[in-house]
Amino acid sequence: MALFCVANVAFLWRTRNIGAASAVLLFFSIALLSFLLMSGGVDHTGLYWIYFDPFFQVDASATRRHGGTGLGLAISHHLVQLMGGNLRCESTLNVGTTFHCELLFEKTDDPDAASGQGEETAKRGAPTDVPILLAEDNAVNRKVCLKQLEQLGYEAEAVANGEEAIAELRKKRCALVLMDCQMPLMDGYETTRRIRTGAAGDGNTDIVVIAMTAHAMKGDREQCLSAGMNDYITKPVRMDVLRAVLDKWLR
Repeated sequence: MALFCVANVAFLWRTRNIGAASAVLLFFSIALLSFLLMSGGVDHTGLYWIYFDPFFQVDASATRRHGGTGLGLAISHHLVQLMGGNLRCESTLNVGTTFHCELLFEKTDDPDAASGQGEETAKRGAPTDVPILLAEDNAVNRKVCLKQLEQLGYEAEAVANGEEAIAELRKKRCALVLMDCQMPLMDGYETTRRIRTGAAGDGNTDIVVIAMTAHAMKGDREQCLSAGMNDYITKPVRMDVLRAVLDKWLR
């Protein structure tokens, strides 16, 4: 049995009063996230709870086409439970799966309570008007990081691999580079080594390169630094961490 996404993601939000005016129940459904289940003789009908088991894989073979550790749904389910909510799914074999989440939140009369620190930081202005270069192959991660940089007041350009990063640096001046480590065509390690040897132009051999990676095990930071990177932050990137590392190298 193979499991893969065949549609885009859309979130449908609606609220419902729960008696007291101080609380609302927030529903959202991944209505357009369809999964095509190609049966290989294994039918999980009626056993949807197993999708929330840690390390569960629809295809557990070493030659499966799609990666992952089987922890995403388990972690999501646990987090929703810790928040007092409910996460469930409806699935039809060879048709698709819809996940539903219900969470209870308290209402607030303070419109600024949920504004976060991004707007406050953006108001003070970025220390440079020279754009930051983001090298990240994942489209969702690119979008999230660009939005974070925008909230912090920075201009940014994004590329999808190391070759594009070097080409972009040769064309224009950038304040620094946020570098993903694993990318197609040329990874972040090799890209940084080539930048240091002048592949992106003599004026960029000393440009600050900050590793931005999901690798958070012992030795990963040292590997990034030994490749010539200046600093290291882990994904998912928190706004306060991103702000601090940019302040460190640009202010």
